[in-house]
Amino acid sequence: AMTGDYEAETLYMSDIDFDIRRRKIFWCAKVDTSKPQSYRKSMWSGDLSEDLTTIANSSVILSNINCESIAVDWVNQLLYITSDTGSIEVTDYNGDILRAIIWSGLNRPRAIEVDPEYGYLFYTDWGIYRPHLGR
Repeated sequence: AMTGDYEAETLYMSDIDFDIRRRKIFWCAKVDTSKPQSYRKSMWSGDLSEDLTTIANSSVILSNINCESIAVDWVNQLLYITSDTGSIEVTDYNGDILRAIIWSGLNRPRAIEVDPEYGYLFYTDWGIYRPHLGR
């Protein structure tokens, strides 16, 4: 397991995406099983042999959110996230804004992907009442 800047506790990643043009990696991570997940970002050197511990010691964008999945909109520099709130939310690369964009008709949104060139957002809802794929 990787260690982060949280007193060398174990870091568990649940999803990862990247902006290759800006050389940034974004992920959902849980520091340990008792603490909420956080979104982190890191500058990536482009060297695939880079030590993953360096990536783990990056800045926290949002914390106290139980992240399920993350998708990077590299065109508009936005992050789309699913969490245990039962909604799909969006934030900028710095975490300065956090806004729910889909909350009606969702039970347990899980995986999420974005196609910013065509303006599509795809997601899964694993809820027991109406599981579905959405766009």
